[in-house]
Amino acid sequence: LALPSDTITAKRGRHFILDLIFISKRKGKIMRCIILLLVIFLISSYSQAKTFRLAHDDYKPFHWLDKNNKSVGIFIDICNEVFKKLGYDVIYTQYPWARAQEEVNKGVDDAYISTPTPIRLKHIVPVEESFVVMDKTLFTYVGHPKIGELKKIRKLSELKDYKILDYLGNGWVKKTLIDEMGFKIDFAPTVDNVLQKLVAKRGDVFIEDPKLVHFNAKMLGLSGKIIELPAVFESTNFNLCVSKKSQFKNELQKISDVLREIKKDGTFDKILQKISSFFMQGFI
Repeated sequence: LALPSDTITAKRGRHFILDLIFISKRKGKIMRCIILLLVIFLISSYSQAKTFRLAHDDYKPFHWLDKNNKSVGIFIDICNEVFKKLGYDVIYTQYPWARAQEEVNKGVDDAYISTPTPIRLKHIVPVEESFVVMDKTLFTYVGHPKIGELKKIRKLSELKDYKILDYLGNGWVKKTLIDEMGFKIDFAPTVDNVLQKLVAKRGDVFIEDPKLVHFNAKMLGLSGKIIELPAVFESTNFNLCVSKKSQFKNELQKISDVLREIKKDGTFDKILQKISSFFMQGFI
């Protein structure tokens, strides 16, 4: 009695289960028990195959927990659209960023969304189509004594005499600033903590995407105290990073195709435009 392959459709799978039930009625007691166990196993497998588990951290405006402990944000909306089209349910779980990556590496959760750095590629496979492009932009605080010099900076190497602030788990900073350039970074637990330290003049600069900085600064009441400088050092893709232990690791092309589809039909842009509406709705 051959079991269906992993690529069998749900419809064929249901027919297969019905066939097993029919056979069980015609066989002996032991055979019926074996077949019923197979039926239970298959039903469980089909059910599990429809649930995608996404791990995320508090990373506004892309994903965070609202006042009702519900995952919200730009990436959450994109995932909902993509997996709805693929017929999957999604379970979101928020962790500290290091823990989120660990859970995906172990296969407890299926994926997170971030830059697929060389270290991360040991444990994950990225979906080709990106979720968003992040522009690594330079920020400082209002009234910095060397603001004139900071405005002229265009290369990362020109930051060697400045105190750079960042948050724990930033893969781009580890790869580019620490591993490749040997910079020392003053880390804080979260983006919010970094912005608070910057405004308190406990560091000179912060390098991050403007969408993230302006959103969080406004939520913290710091919008008029932080300056976006001209320098944009690099643009990096944020991709869905799927665990090599996930049952969805062979579905990457399907996910990528749907991402392209919602970009083409305008759904993606409508989601990105929600950033401004989040300011008004108070999703904190």
